[in-house]
Amino acid sequence: MTTFDELAVAYDSAIDWKSRLDREIPFLKECIAKDRAHVLDMACGSGRHAMALARENHIVTAFDNSRSMIQIARSLADSEGITVDFVVEDMLHMKIIVDEKYDLIYCLGNSLALLNDLNALEKVFQLVHKSLQDGGTFVFQILNFEEIMASNFRFMPPKSGKLDTGEEVIFNRFFDHRAKENYSNLVFASIIKRDNKWTSKITTQNVLRLDFDIVENLLTRNNFRDLIVFSDYSGDGFVQSLHRNMIVKGRK
Repeated sequence: MTTFDELAVAYDSAIDWKSRLDREIPFLKECIAKDRAHVLDMACGSGRHAMALARENHIVTAFDNSRSMIQIARSLADSEGITVDFVVEDMLHMKIIVDEKYDLIYCLGNSLALLNDLNALEKVFQLVHKSLQDGGTFVFQILNFEEIMASNFRFMPPKSGKLDTGEEVIFNRFFDHRAKENYSNLVFASIIKRDNKWTSKITTQNVLRLDFDIVENLLTRNNFRDLIVFSDYSGDGFVQSLHRNMIVKGRK
């Protein structure tokens, strides 16, 4: 039986990391005002962003609640001789690992939308605010459900990857918007070729329907300032009714 962790590893390997980092790392670097900054990567996955910033001489701590992802991250960092403090932890308990103030904290990949509810999201915002240096920057990327619900967007492009055993996997992801009022279900269907036969494994994940008004209210209420929202990592402007992607930048 293929485990969720094995599928997560295969999905991670299917990402075009060079293209993604080429888009996202310059944006993050522009958010850092120091030559050697303290950086915290929340929900870091396999740690590619954290390692890219560590290569730039920044002091990076990165955490994720998936042990398998952290194992991959540590292995990749060791193989390249890069120093990052990778930790297994959950966002709601990040204060356990925070023993200093950070110049930049970031959370990418719509990870904040995987929290249980808006109360949990506000608690994370509070923890981030406490963990930032005065004038420090918080950056996160989420999907804009105002546009998603208006356009009834459901299906994401399929991806293909391989398990560690070499077996081929096709990933199909789509939203089921019939869940509770404040949530959609993200359905993750993995089709695996094993012994020349295809089998499927389906998992679901609740996703908070976040939008600009929700996050602006929570951030302002928790004393973040100088809020700017972009539609992409090139710094293009954001229109609530038009853009599906939100990159939010604020300061303490």
